[in-house]
Amino acid sequence: MADVMLSQGGRARAQSAVMVLSDGKYSFKFQTAEKAQELKDKNVQIFMAPIAEFKNKELDDLKKWASSPWETNFERIPGLKPLKYNAEIFIQKLVAKFCPDSFSPAKSAAQEALQQYILVHEGGWPNEVCAKRKMKLRSGSIDDCAKEARDDGKLAFGVGSNKNTQGMCFVLGLSVTQEYFNKAKANRTNVECPGGAWEDSGMFDSYIINPQTV
Repeated sequence: MADVMLSQGGRARAQSAVMVLSDGKYSFKFQTAEKAQELKDKNVQIFMAPIAEFKNKELDDLKKWASSPWETNFERIPGLKPLKYNAEIFIQKLVAKFCPDSFSPAKSAAQEALQQYILVHEGGWPNEVCAKRKMKLRSGSIDDCAKEARDDGKLAFGVGSNKNTQGMCFVLGLSVTQEYFNKAKANRTNVECPGGAWEDSGMFDSYIINPQTV
C-alpha cells in the first residue's frame, strides 16, 4: 500500500521513505523480504521501529529489511508499557534518528539570524526574466556561495541541490529590497520571483540575502 501511495503521490525531488511500526513479528517472511527489496530497488528508504519487549531472531530479519546501514534505520521500542508512559521520549528518538534534517522553528530562526540569508525557493531558480545567473563556484558550501554573492554586491544566489549539482554556486541578479526580504522571511509559501517566475528543475535551491548586511 505504501508503495502504491508513493508511486502515485510522491514528490519527485523528495526522498521516499516508509517507517514500519509493528510488534516485530511477521506472518510471511519470504513475501515481506521480497517487498522490502522491491522498495529498496526503487530507492525507497525503509525504517524499522519494532515494539518488542524482548530481542529475538525475528528482529534480526527486520534489521536486514531496513535500509543500510541498519544501525541508523532500525530502532527497537522495548514494549508497549514503556511506549505508553514515555511516548514523547520515543517520538523524539525516532524523529532524531530517522529524520536528522528535522529542526525546530526556534533553532532555524537563530541560524538564519546568524547567516542573514534565507531559502526562498527549493528545487528551482529564477528564469532569465526574473534574474540573470552567473556561475561562481563548482565546489563550495552554502556559506561560500553567500560570500560570493556579497562580494559581487548581489542579494541572491543559487546552490546545487542534487548529487549532480552539489557544491555548484550561481550568483543571481535578483531584485531584493528590504520589504521583499522581510515579506519572504515572514511567509515562505509561494514567494514571488520579481518580474518573472521560478524555473523548477530539482537541481538548485534559491536563497536571498538580507539587504542590510550588504
